[in-house]
Amino acid sequence: MSLHDRYTLKSLPVASFVRLGAFLLIFVAAVVCTRSATAHEKPSYPVDGADGNLAVTVPLLVNASPIIDGALGEGEWDKAVKLAGFRRCWTFRGTPAAVQTTAYLMGADGRLYVAFKCEIDDASKLQASETREDARLFSEDHVRILLDTLHDHRRVIELGVSAGGSRYDKRWGNSEWDAVWDTAVKVYESCYIVEIDLDLNSLTYEKQEGQTFGINLIRSSMDPYEVTGWMVDERLGAEDSRCFPHLAGLLLPEKLAERSAKVDTYVVAMNESKSGAEGSSVQAGVDVEYPLTPSVTSRFTLFPDLTNVEASFESIDVSYREQFLPDTRDFFVNQAEFFPERKLFHSGRIGDFEGGAKITGAWGDYRLGILDAYGKDESQNDFVTHVTRQLDQHTDAKFSLVDVRKPDFYGTTLAGGFGTDFKDDSHWHLDLDHAHSLSDVSTREGHQTSAGLLYKGGHGQSGGRIQYEQVSPNFDPISGFNPRRGFRKGTVNAWKLWEPEQGSRFYRSYELFSHYGQGETWGADFYARDYGVGGILNITDRDRIGLIANRDRHLEENIRPEPFDDRTLTLIGNAGRGKDVSGRASYKFGTVEDSRLNQYSVNLDWRKPAWDLRTDIGYSQRRQDFDNGPGTTAEIIEVGLTWLLSAEHWLSLRWFTRSGDKDIDNLSMTYRIHKASGNEFFLILGDPLAQEIRERIAAKYIHRF
Repeated sequence: MSLHDRYTLKSLPVASFVRLGAFLLIFVAAVVCTRSATAHEKPSYPVDGADGNLAVTVPLLVNASPIIDGALGEGEWDKAVKLAGFRRCWTFRGTPAAVQTTAYLMGADGRLYVAFKCEIDDASKLQASETREDARLFSEDHVRILLDTLHDHRRVIELGVSAGGSRYDKRWGNSEWDAVWDTAVKVYESCYIVEIDLDLNSLTYEKQEGQTFGINLIRSSMDPYEVTGWMVDERLGAEDSRCFPHLAGLLLPEKLAERSAKVDTYVVAMNESKSGAEGSSVQAGVDVEYPLTPSVTSRFTLFPDLTNVEASFESIDVSYREQFLPDTRDFFVNQAEFFPERKLFHSGRIGDFEGGAKITGAWGDYRLGILDAYGKDESQNDFVTHVTRQLDQHTDAKFSLVDVRKPDFYGTTLAGGFGTDFKDDSHWHLDLDHAHSLSDVSTREGHQTSAGLLYKGGHGQSGGRIQYEQVSPNFDPISGFNPRRGFRKGTVNAWKLWEPEQGSRFYRSYELFSHYGQGETWGADFYARDYGVGGILNITDRDRIGLIANRDRHLEENIRPEPFDDRTLTLIGNAGRGKDVSGRASYKFGTVEDSRLNQYSVNLDWRKPAWDLRTDIGYSQRRQDFDNGPGTTAEIIEVGLTWLLSAEHWLSLRWFTRSGDKDIDNLSMTYRIHKASGNEFFLILGDPLAQEIRERIAAKYIHRF
């Protein structure tokens, strides 16, 4: 029996949510059908160097190339197109940058050359101590290149280089992907210069006549703190590829043979002592990545390496249900952007596995991910297919199949979804999703349906979202993460951000947000009602404070038949972003789980550039006092230390301990050598995967062909 049949129009708010949602979806569908598709959205501010069609034609070099040495050598960049006029991305979006940046672009057969000249007031103020590959650069002075290589205005490849020479690359949000590129950086008295030589053959693109990429260039400065972009739009900012200028005139490789396979082999020798017993072992494995086309890649692994994968441990937050712990194994993390969301497929559900294969990439208007993994635990075989079809610039449709087989059991999940912007200004976005799970066990057969309507106002600084979701009691994909089942719920969110006049010295911005949600169980009983408000004040570009109040009345039938009534107030603060010392702190108090809750956390990041040392220290504690029983305390201490011995050598220590509710004591130390060729050597003391300190030593060598 449906909600419409069970209740009158005015009887239950959930029924009203359903009716309102149905009306909105019909309205949206009508608008979608009448909107006109646009090829591109024009930025609201002028873009230096771009023509009337927002295109920049790359000059091509013949039998010549610049020397990548961090110096704009005489005559080397004379043919390059020169781009300046960078603007602030946030706050005071669109105003001219306080520190100027000039970029240079030119190309050759299969290559793109980019140089940045970044002016500075004082070289001693540069945050440029990071030297590791694929390091996080958010607290470093650095530049970024954003490329929409499929030119679908949806997905971006990101390349970043710091003033200290560290660099990272990401494809569509996945930092495990690697481009083929050469970089060099030099710091001078009044500027630092970054030179980049990018092999276009290593990118994901589709070979077409008149090939065009979308591009934007961004610089992050720590002192003064500001993020600036070559292209900045008043509403969409600098990182939305719908506004990217076009990079025309590229000369892409014609032969796939130039895209060579990547082969990684590893050997690990271990010795372990535990409870008086001692043993030694040797493991070996191989990982192969082979490009099938410039935009489609295959990958195979046999006996994958897990020796230095750090375990994920639960937080001390009060948890009524299972907490989500991310999978950190390379085979699953790499190219994860091509696979379904975690409610359908969470690779952490797959235990130890002996081998796997996958194919990922883009083909025409399709985005494809296929994965097959065989686990030695219970002889489990997981097969996943995820296909996304871009119907036009604004609209995507997707289909997923997740199939799990064991000797005495099977489970299959089928899912489809649809997402679209409508109206040319793209203020509105609609999502519709449905999934159905099938199994030879009837208690795992069910469905999940959700619909969401999102609105974003001018500058992206205001908006709201209406969400409806229903999950049947037996919707339980074997490889999915669904801690809550058997409910229907509607939610409304709204937010607004204000910025002062640019001359204000008191604050940078403040934001207010709120939410309200109500739901019922599958049997039409009370399920949840939650609401809250909060605000964040950005005092400076580096420092902010916030206050959040929530009330959440919810049923946890796995614990007791009566609902809980949680009321909390949370204070948060961040200080020193981009400085050698920065910190974060939070304090939450109130009533949770029928107890008086006091929970706080403090995190301190300290860098000592002169010693090439980074230290991250975190402490958190949760205290619950019950009226009718003893109180409980949970405590976590985390310490991470990285000592950069050189650009290719570093030493890392990780200590994680938890006491009170659980006993976890983990200590591991890793000495790593990472050569420019990609070859690596690890010496590991302890076990990053263990929940207790173990006497273990492992030596590992990875050779890349």
